[in-house]
Amino acid sequence: MATAMNMLFAGVTTSPAREFVAEQVDIKKHSLIHLPCVGRWAVPTAMVANGVKPENIYASDLCLFSTLIGYLADKSKTIDELEIEIPEKYEKFVEEPACEIDYAAGVMLVIKMMTIPPKNAYAIEFRRELWSRAREHRALLHDELEAQVDLLSGINYEISDVRDVIGGVVAIDDPRCFLYVNLPGYKGGYTKMYGEAETQLWQPRLITSEFSPEEALPTLETLTDSKALAIAYVHHGDDQMPAAWHKLLAISPKTGRVDYLVSNHDLEPRGTVTKMTDGPARKLPIFDDTCELTEDSVITFMDVDKNTGLYYRDLFVHRLGQTRAEKYLLMLIDGRVVTSCGLLLRDVILGKTNHLAEVYGISVTSARYARLGKLFMLALTSGDFKKWAMAEMPQMHMSHLQGVQTASPTLHHEGKTDRGVLKLVRRVTLPDGGFQLLYRGDFRDDTFHEVMKSWFNKFGAISRKGWTIEELNTGENDG
Repeated sequence: MATAMNMLFAGVTTSPAREFVAEQVDIKKHSLIHLPCVGRWAVPTAMVANGVKPENIYASDLCLFSTLIGYLADKSKTIDELEIEIPEKYEKFVEEPACEIDYAAGVMLVIKMMTIPPKNAYAIEFRRELWSRAREHRALLHDELEAQVDLLSGINYEISDVRDVIGGVVAIDDPRCFLYVNLPGYKGGYTKMYGEAETQLWQPRLITSEFSPEEALPTLETLTDSKALAIAYVHHGDDQMPAAWHKLLAISPKTGRVDYLVSNHDLEPRGTVTKMTDGPARKLPIFDDTCELTEDSVITFMDVDKNTGLYYRDLFVHRLGQTRAEKYLLMLIDGRVVTSCGLLLRDVILGKTNHLAEVYGISVTSARYARLGKLFMLALTSGDFKKWAMAEMPQMHMSHLQGVQTASPTLHHEGKTDRGVLKLVRRVTLPDGGFQLLYRGDFRDDTFHEVMKSWFNKFGAISRKGWTIEELNTGENDG
């Protein structure tokens, strides 16, 4: 579930992996649990929930976001010791704090404001939202922080470089030590995310050279013969895993990518986790001709696994074969499935484009309502969908998401569903006489409710066979 904390910090070990790591701690043996690069604090939270005593955990990081939580949870420290200086123009976020947690929540909002430059429509709208409702957002963060700090209270926290923490564990060489680390997965990420903000806010910060993915292998190799149990999350294959280490868990967060949990000790059990399972698809109620829409009908989007997405795609239309989609969504109206959609995220993440690629969007065929595909496209390009995408897809936080684009073959010069919602930016004539069309459009500022109301007033009385809603209700049309 998306939370205010996740909105601010995207670097979280995936849920199955952190639960697996938490289960590897022997609470009778491991009394020195080292967690460098603690990030969003997801792993220590899972460990404490699994019975680990907070006072046995020694967490560390470099960034101010993580340090705020650490200084709240470590009873030996106070936020005042960090000597944070808030620029005058952002003081409204921290004014009249009720307590340390309330002040820390305000500082987190300042960090978010300073790390989202107003370079596109989404960023401008996001900053405007944070600015106009600063008190509400701070209150929400306060509640989440308070719950997490209560759980972690008594933990030990230091501002430390991961290299120094691992070096210390190697030097101790103590079987009571347990170390888990999710090393930075890409070069320059820390500076890109927090560098400028922390330079202005936090002068006494620890300054060190940024960790590069190329350092992962030699750094982990120093732990190979250690009596301490070390587990590491390695990204994009096993190139970062030392040869003498063991694979514990394979994680496939998306098509074409496999990450691993690896260890210097041979542990059982081993396993795999993948979102693209071979299990049965989820069965949800489908929109049919007995369902009636109104301008107040509720549009929602649901993130689903590949099997579920393709189950509804193939249910609504003949089988389309393989797909390049990496993200699968369903659009529901009043709780019933109307559209299955597949998105390609790669080009946005790599910075090749600012427009999400809609690989497919298949809507249920309805005799009662003829323009459900148009409704889907309007919802997909709405301001509310942009907010939903940013909340549900943390990988988008490092991009400048601007809109949606879709390419499709057709026999005609234009596509009826996309026309009027997106702009035709390219038309290529195919050898068989048809066309390959590329449509693209930016997100608007409207809500799902406004989309529904506008669509209903324009298309709600048009049925697929030319019937009006009144004729369908009374049966007065012979068809």
